[in-house]
Amino acid sequence: MLARTSGRCLRLVAGRPALRRRFLHATAISLQSAFSVDDCSPIDLLAAERLQMAQSVLQTTTNDDDLGVVSDVLLRLSMARDVARAKTLVELMHENDVLATAPAMRVFSRSYFREHAKDLPSALQWYLENHKALLSPTQELPLQDVLVHLVAQGQAAAAIEFWLLWSETLLELPIDAIAALLAELVRYEQYETVIGMLATKHKESLQQLPAFHMAHLEALVGLRKYSAGRSLLHELRATNAVPYSARLKELAALCRQRPATQSK
Repeated sequence: MLARTSGRCLRLVAGRPALRRRFLHATAISLQSAFSVDDCSPIDLLAAERLQMAQSVLQTTTNDDDLGVVSDVLLRLSMARDVARAKTLVELMHENDVLATAPAMRVFSRSYFREHAKDLPSALQWYLENHKALLSPTQELPLQDVLVHLVAQGQAAAAIEFWLLWSETLLELPIDAIAALLAELVRYEQYETVIGMLATKHKESLQQLPAFHMAHLEALVGLRKYSAGRSLLHELRATNAVPYSARLKELAALCRQRPATQSK
């Protein structure tokens, strides 16, 4: 009974633009106050009705206020990790040339790539094909956000694969995103992954980044490869590749250790 009543109410709201706008905006406000972008809520029982309402908006109006709240539905579906319905909505937004807001894009990207971490090439292809629904001309693809999220979810290998795939679409190395990726890899002690980045075709570019040198040194110390760490320190000091910092001093002191058994 409640479900049927809810359905009738939603159809009534969907048929009246003013009510529809008020309902969707109120939903967005309540969601923003109740959830953070990292929260995971269960799939809403009204998710299908929300998607249906967004479809109705896309089909019946060109009003910017109405179209803007479609992103609120995308945000809600993405926060609930209802990726299937969120993808459907993104495709509809793409077909109708409707852009997503930055918060909706960010949360959808996290949920989408987390869901498809085992098939990133196909996932990235779909994402780029539908990028018109995700971006305005002034927005950037949320590479950094996705990389950090994947590492935090224990998917460091997927993060590296994603970085390599995405780099194929870029003219320049995304320095800020790489720095954030390295910081997360060190934070979660993914030291072998850091060192493994030297085996990619971006080795020379990485060696131009102070952030990579510091992460490399952190990895060597973390793996107790102190001899290799001392060699790297010698190179970095000779070329002045990294600025002095308290952490660099701490790592240098750690590299001077000579344990009885040392990894090579």
